[in-house]
Amino acid sequence: MGAGSVPVLRIPSVSAVLKLLAREELERWNLRRHVVAASRIERVDGESDIAYATRIEREVEAAQGVSRREGIELHRSVTSYLSSRKEPAASQALAVAARLAPYFDGAWTTEHPLRSAALGYNGTPDAWASVDGALVVADIKGKPGADVTSGKRLAYDQQSMQLAAYAVLVAGSLDAQGAPPDVRLVNVFVARDGGDAVRLHPWTAREASRAWRQFRAILAYLYISSEAPVPPGLAAAQAPRLTWADA
Repeated sequence: MGAGSVPVLRIPSVSAVLKLLAREELERWNLRRHVVAASRIERVDGESDIAYATRIEREVEAAQGVSRREGIELHRSVTSYLSSRKEPAASQALAVAARLAPYFDGAWTTEHPLRSAALGYNGTPDAWASVDGALVVADIKGKPGADVTSGKRLAYDQQSMQLAAYAVLVAGSLDAQGAPPDVRLVNVFVARDGGDAVRLHPWTAREASRAWRQFRAILAYLYISSEAPVPPGLAAAQAPRLTWADA
């Protein structure tokens, strides 16, 4: 890069932007996994600290790989059914569709990549539907069944920011004519280890509005810290053409 040249930042995804945040719940979960693994693995006589820690790390990585594959398969099954409504379908997919029916009981748009040059980011929402001028955006996450059925907290700020960022992309891709759509955001937590437990977390209009402002600030920070030009939509602090509503 020559003197005086302007750095070019590849347009980031929603996920890449949110990785800038420290995720306390994920860090605690990862620490617990290591503690559980260490309690199961006996230390070999004469084994060094590094060797012992490496064996623990390998077991944790293997378990995470299983969880990741289960989550990908569950995600694929649910989004496929939401968009096609073709049976036979997995019980989890049917359960998710049933819980989302009050929002929309038809074929959702799923896994459709979207991009905003004006705002400088891209993303692929799990599922969204436009109903009578309103817009519903849903994000699906696999969780241990015990967590889904318990009162454990599953929804965090990062998830509301992710949904808000997706909603702005979706709204921007629609016909700009007419009144701005009312937008509702909902997280869908699904048991990935058998059963058909599903828990919804609808976000309020106030939470959704705050989430969009938070995401926009993090996105601007990413461009500024990279010394890249801030996208015009962010520089002008343009509000999306939509209205946040209680989900």
